[in-house]
Amino acid sequence: MPKPCVELRQGDNTVMGKAIVLVVAAVPLFICIRIEVYNHRAGGYLPRQDDEGKWRVTSPVIYRKSLEDRFRYEGRQAGKPAELTEQQKAQIDRLMAEAEPRIHENASFRGFVETWGLAQYAIGPLALCLLMIPLLGRKSSARLRIISAALVVSVAACVAMMFYRGYYSSLGW
Repeated sequence: MPKPCVELRQGDNTVMGKAIVLVVAAVPLFICIRIEVYNHRAGGYLPRQDDEGKWRVTSPVIYRKSLEDRFRYEGRQAGKPAELTEQQKAQIDRLMAEAEPRIHENASFRGFVETWGLAQYAIGPLALCLLMIPLLGRKSSARLRIISAALVVSVAACVAMMFYRGYYSSLGW
């Protein structure tokens, strides 16, 4: 019978064991860091402080239409014609130029939270459990235990951030 290329056994202290530990920790760490980067770009949206319900996203077309409608409404309230002036159109263009990157960033942020952020509720605790195996294993080397301990702390911080930021509750579901 041919010998397998990689033989894994309990307490394996090879490079393969260390690589598996790193890969297991990399996924929740990546998700956490990515959400924190998005959150910073969004101006600290999470944790949500408002109770407005669902996290809404819009498209640039809908946002432009809402600006135009607002200007028309204000014009009607002031007794002016319902048509937009060139000055109002220029102001709408300026507001759109400022808001468009934020609109796209918010949509990307919400998309990431509603996919990978929710997956973090399963991935984070699972990674913690898997990282505990080499940490508590009697046959694990001291180096693997140190690496596992550092990663357990890191992943535990990611799980804590998940609950603190409220990935699920922020979506308003």
